Amino acid sequence: MQNKKTTICFICYDDEVVFIGKTRRTCEAYVESKVKNDNSLDARKITKIKYHSFDSSADALLYYNYFVNNYKPRFNNNYISQGNITAILPPLDFSVVGKEQLALFK
Repeated sequence: MQNKKTTICFICYDDEVVFIGKTRRTCEAYVESKVKNDNSLDARKITKIKYHSFDSSADALLYYNYFVNNYKPRFNNNYISQGNITAILPPLDFSVVGKEQLALFK
C-alpha cells in the first residue's frame, strides 16, 4: 500500500494567513470543500493558497501545530495554545497557487 502525502495548506486574504489546514487530499480539493462547508471562509477574498506536502504525517502534524500557533489564523480554532512558541523549526519551501489558477474561482 502506497503512503499518501499529507499537505498543509495556508489560505490567504491578501498577505494575511486566515486559515491553515492539513489534508491527504489535493490542496485544491481541500480548499474547495472547506469553502463550501465553512461559512466563515469567503472564496471571493482568497487571493492565494500556499502549501507544502510531507512524506510523514507526523512531520505534517508537528509543522501544522507550529504554524497555527505562530500565525494564529482567525478561522482556526483547534490547536491554538496559550503563550508563544519558543522552538524554531527549519523553514520549508512552499508552492503558491494564485487566485487566477484556482478552479474554485472559474
